[in-house]
Amino acid sequence: MGGIAFEFDPKEGLGDGFLTPVYFDNEVLVKHLYSPTIAVEFASETYGTVYWPERYMSFGINSKGAVIAWLGDLKELPVAEQHHWR
Repeated sequence: MGGIAFEFDPKEGLGDGFLTPVYFDNEVLVKHLYSPTIAVEFASETYGTVYWPERYMSFGINSKGAVIAWLGDLKELPVAEQHHWR
């Protein structure tokens, strides 16, 4: 499956790279917060999940307000969604 390149520091990853954190501006969630087909649920102020019709992806929010997602999860998203996160 083709994908796009995300900017990350491989030194922050664990194991095979799946658990490598990728950081985003918190505005990456705005599209999903207002979508009629996508749900965003927050379990706490620093953890949540985006639910698409056929998949989901958890994310974190660090102390600086950046959204954090795992590289492995991002690579499993459809290419169009990868572009949004990129």
